[in-house]
Amino acid sequence: MKNHLLTIVFLISISLPQLSPAGEDDVHAVVNGVEFSTAFIVRSNPTPLHYWPKSAVSKKLEVTINDWLVHQHAVEGGYDKEPEFQQLVEEQESYIANKIRETLGRDYWANAYLEDSAQGRVTDSALDAFFTKINATPTAQEKEDMRTQFLVRYVRRQQTRRMQKIFEKVPVSINDKLVPVANLSLEVETKDGVEGGFRSNLLAAAGYPDAVLHDSAVRVKVEAGLKTVTLTVGSQKIDLGDPVHDKLRDSLSVAANINSIRNILATEMVLQTHDHADIEDLRTQLIRQLLRGYLYHKIGLVAETIDISEDELSWFIEQKPEKFQRMRDQDGEEQARKSVAKVMVDMELKEAKRAFIDSLRETAEIEYP
Repeated sequence: MKNHLLTIVFLISISLPQLSPAGEDDVHAVVNGVEFSTAFIVRSNPTPLHYWPKSAVSKKLEVTINDWLVHQHAVEGGYDKEPEFQQLVEEQESYIANKIRETLGRDYWANAYLEDSAQGRVTDSALDAFFTKINATPTAQEKEDMRTQFLVRYVRRQQTRRMQKIFEKVPVSINDKLVPVANLSLEVETKDGVEGGFRSNLLAAAGYPDAVLHDSAVRVKVEAGLKTVTLTVGSQKIDLGDPVHDKLRDSLSVAANINSIRNILATEMVLQTHDHADIEDLRTQLIRQLLRGYLYHKIGLVAETIDISEDELSWFIEQKPEKFQRMRDQDGEEQARKSVAKVMVDMELKEAKRAFIDSLRETAEIEYP
């Protein structure tokens, strides 16, 4: 029986979440009269899409309360109105815009995976019907292996369809040459290069149309050639020669695969189709992150204010002599001591922030329904 099943399935070992969305109106806490509902917690964290499992809401509750209390303290102290902070926001506009784009694309695919996994679950009756059709009697493990195989195939198929729908909305050009939607769609369907598709156009633009990328020497040449290439994905122009895109350029030099830009593609689609109020929520939360960091700087809760004495450093090292010895063997005495001192600073800073937040919590009215 086992050998018979192995001829029709690939055994895949993956863990898939069993999650259900928390109700948007569920109230998890009330802080100073403000209800921390699921919707409020989602809006208060840098993620624009609204499928959150109950477990995630529970884990984020206390962090959200703490961040909210710190933010309220900053606002009540007028830190958000200070010219220095306003200038900081202006200087960080590029960071904020890039972070929004990064989050939109990443969260689109994370939520898509959760949705497709939930929709693609195979029932026991469907599995029984399949095994009856092939005249097989599986073990419990073989049955679960088949369930996983069906689910993986379904999720992959759905992700391909999602990419194909994105191509219909988001044009892709390489050095201002538009890649036909039909070619992109076929390329992601076949998971192979297509003449006139993304891969062939990209390698041609890099100067190596016939490159064999499993050859590391060839990849080095392609990576250099890609520095002359500009991708246009929707409204976003990506100069692959810009150091900010080093990671993307490296990925494209390895496989020249359209999936390397799938987060960018998703971002462009979301910007076209998603509720801009949600995107503004994300921007608000990123600015709140900056405000919390600015507050910590103003009240001295930063690493620069913490001084580790030689006696403290020596005592800490004595507690973990074997670990320090390994660090010293690898990096030398001076660098090892600097690394340990940094760990100690991080620990003290974390504890100082914890004490500050605890003081805010002590004066706040926090109720858990």
